[in-house]
Amino acid sequence: KPQTSMGLFLGSGKGSPEYWVAVVKPSGILYEMGGVSETVARAAIPIVASKIHIRNQFILLEI
Repeated sequence: KPQTSMGLFLGSGKGSPEYWVAVVKPSGILYEMGGVSETVARAAIPIVASKIHIRNQFILLEI
């Protein structure tokens, strides 16, 4: 969703968008990895977590 400099969502002439925000519900999946080894995926999770500053959890789905 786009947000304006006033901190409001767009609509009703509030100004031009400053940045975008993503709405993710609790227990939602932010990143899904495929085609990489588990070692590489586990190494990538702390890097991603340091950039978005949220609690994360690694879940392995074996088919």
